[in-house]
Amino acid sequence: MSKTFRLQILSPEGLQLDVETDSVCLPALDGALGVMGGHAPMLAALRDGEVRYRQDGQWKSVPISGGTGEMTGQTLVILLHPGQYPA
Repeated sequence: MSKTFRLQILSPEGLQLDVETDSVCLPALDGALGVMGGHAPMLAALRDGEVRYRQDGQWKSVPISGGTGEMTGQTLVILLHPGQYPA
């Protein structure tokens, strides 16, 4: 059984996404960055692209226009800049 963790996407407007997942792919400045359950703490600058995450065995995606991703404990938080989450 895979380890799960919480994925949260926050913007100045508030919480945009809050899900339990076992795998996330981030559009980091240096290229794609994979995060799985039990990942070490990290901080990453994000570029325009899609945050892809697996939920209930299916991949889903959320377009973003940059931001910051921080993994601490069992939570990956993505902080977006104003106006960077699709309406």
